[in-house]
Amino acid sequence: MLDTACRSQSDPHAIALANAKNLPTGKRRLHATPIKRILDRHSREVVGWLYEWNTGAQVPMWKDGRKSDVIYE
Repeated sequence: MLDTACRSQSDPHAIALANAKNLPTGKRRLHATPIKRILDRHSREVVGWLYEWNTGAQVPMWKDGRKSDVIYE
């Protein structure tokens, strides 16, 4: 199940660019695929997409900034 809570912390999956160069290829974020749409809970408008990276990390990409009351479809 996806965690839909809004957090003000930085992305826990984020890797500093300087450190990314030293990671093995299997641990680097090289490409991502959209796996779900993120919708506003009330209007059902698309506010972003959930991407899954080659590392397995799932990261939201927002259209106009992070939203707090959303559902994943």
